[in-house]
Amino acid sequence: MLDAEAYECSASVVVAQALHHAYAHREQIRAGLKDLGVKPPDLQPWDYALETGRARWRRETR
Repeated sequence: MLDAEAYECSASVVVAQALHHAYAHREQIRAGLKDLGVKPPDLQPWDYALETGRARWRRETR
């Protein structure tokens, strides 16, 4: 239950909102860095995972 039990939704909606909210903040940070003349890093989850060792390619791709 949300909002003093006046609203309810499935857990998947809460997860989707959390992911969307995080994306909005990442874009705000990127815009701020660009305004300061700083090249922002790629914040896509796949690239971030590769850069931080949380993912890896198991074989060479073409």
